[in-house]
Amino acid sequence: LAPLLVLRLPLRAELGAQARLLRFARTRVVDAGELVLQLVAAAAVMLVVLNGRGSAQGLLSDDLIVVDSEAPLYNGTVFRVNRSTGAQSVLSTGGLFGEPMRAAITAQGEMLIVDSGPYPPGHGKVIRVDVATGAQSEVASDGLLTFPQGLAIEPDGNILVANSKIDATVIPMVIRVSQGGVQTIVSSGGFLVSPTSIAVGQNGQVFVGDRSGIVRVDRFTGAQTIVSPGNRPYDIALEATGQIVAVQGTSVVRVDPNTGVRSVVSSGGFLSGAYGIAVDDGGDILV
Repeated sequence: LAPLLVLRLPLRAELGAQARLLRFARTRVVDAGELVLQLVAAAAVMLVVLNGRGSAQGLLSDDLIVVDSEAPLYNGTVFRVNRSTGAQSVLSTGGLFGEPMRAAITAQGEMLIVDSGPYPPGHGKVIRVDVATGAQSEVASDGLLTFPQGLAIEPDGNILVANSKIDATVIPMVIRVSQGGVQTIVSSGGFLVSPTSIAVGQNGQVFVGDRSGIVRVDRFTGAQTIVSPGNRPYDIALEATGQIVAVQGTSVVRVDPNTGVRSVVSSGGFLSGAYGIAVDDGGDILV
């Protein structure tokens, strides 16, 4: 595959110690007919697309939210980046952040951040960020949140967290955090070896990106089924069609949730060390 380079904008940023520039590379994947936007920065950069949400709170539909766990000095920073102009600004930094990993935007336009906290594990958090002021407030902390890595919003507004495994003291699980901050276990063990990402579809189906592969979790019973084994996806997202897209460092793949069949969307090129993935409301994949 030889992607056609459409746009590349070098930008100034205060990203983590691994990088000092946030680079956009917009490429058209010829065989898939999709636009892929790659953000190259520190090793733990994740992103979320607003898809029309958040405008009432001061975010624009063209904004990307970029979470860098290492900026500016390993405390973590959330950036706002306009993907049309490349303009960027710090939305929130420091404060309650220890190691922010991923963000989600609720249907009401609120921003939630999952933070794995400092090592040793055991002090994870879910943090609410006011997008107008950058002010942070705690939704939940500690308890079951020993090493949280991913989060997603359920249809009823509750939060699902993928709690990963970093050592023998941490149990891999999916945790539900109520809007009031109450934590309960949805599912643990089984196919969940080291979950790093989680996505909820429009029909309420829950998919977890794990070292074992992509796992479907019934959010009511906790029952697990393996959708597609192996390949250790770093992050997953869902397309409007219900297809799963996953980023695996140097490639983006599409996975059929019913059959588990994988197809490569794009690989190589600018996709080097990619860790986060999102799908916008136009169907474009952003990595």
